[in-house]
Amino acid sequence: MRTIKFRAWDKENKRMWNDVQKAYDWIILDSNEYDPIPANNFWEMICDDNFILMQYTGLGDKNGVEIYEGDMVRLKSNTHKIYWKGEIVYKENGFWIIEENGSRSSIFNKWEVIGNIYENKKLLI
Repeated sequence: MRTIKFRAWDKENKRMWNDVQKAYDWIILDSNEYDPIPANNFWEMICDDNFILMQYTGLGDKNGVEIYEGDMVRLKSNTHKIYWKGEIVYKENGFWIIEENGSRSSIFNKWEVIGNIYENKKLLI
């Protein structure tokens, strides 16, 4: 059984909450400062349009780094100095895939996490 956990991108403050289970104990104040005031409940954060929630896939990359929805990954060819990169996407049929220039892959343990689509938009190019 895989661990169910999430991280969240705070669009307003441009900050990643890497552990949403802990982050729900905090709220964002109008002053854009993070203050340890308990939120009313976890759903406040999930339902807030300022946050983009990303689920953990339950998988790790070739270095053991946890892979989340929205991560960018790359794969190096063994025979050439070529890199492919793609984004981790959840599909409605319940599968996690790597979308790379229109093609898809599901072999995660050969790929390497290089960032995510929110903290480094240049990875999308």
